[in-house]
Amino acid sequence: VLMYSGQLDVIVAASLTERFLLTVPWSKVEDYKNAERKYWKVRPSDTEVAGYVRQAGEFYQ
Repeated sequence: VLMYSGQLDVIVAASLTERFLLTVPWSKVEDYKNAERKYWKVRPSDTEVAGYVRQAGEFYQ
C-alpha cells in the first residue's frame, strides 16, 4: 500500500494524513510510529529533496 499526499494539497495536507494514520487501529501502527522518516530524490546526484517516505511493513507513506 502506498499513501501519497502532495505538499501543495490544500484539502488534505500531508500533516493531516500523518495525524490520521496514527489513529487507525492496524497491526503495524507501532512500527509506523517508530519508523524513520527518510528523504528521497529523483536522482541520487540531485541536491533538491523530492519528498519523504516512511515505511511500516508493506505500507509506504
